[in-house]
Amino acid sequence: MAKMKQLTVSVDNRPGTLANVAKILGEAKVNILGFLTTTSGLEGLVHVVVDNVNKAKKALEGASLSWGGDGWIFTSRFGSR
Repeated sequence: MAKMKQLTVSVDNRPGTLANVAKILGEAKVNILGFLTTTSGLEGLVHVVVDNVNKAKKALEGASLSWGGDGWIFTSRFGSR
């Protein structure tokens, strides 16, 4: 079982917000391995798993996006044998 870090980014709930987060990380050469979005009213959260947490944090801070919750998640690979 692999162990990876997840970041949670606070965003506005409006069209294009997820694309903006992806663009910021992409321009910083950070690969998104997985994500989950949630919304409540005018606010949203993007839970993102990336290949380089430190580069992601720096890119998000540079874009004035707040992040938190850099907790561990555990992953398993399922497939046919």
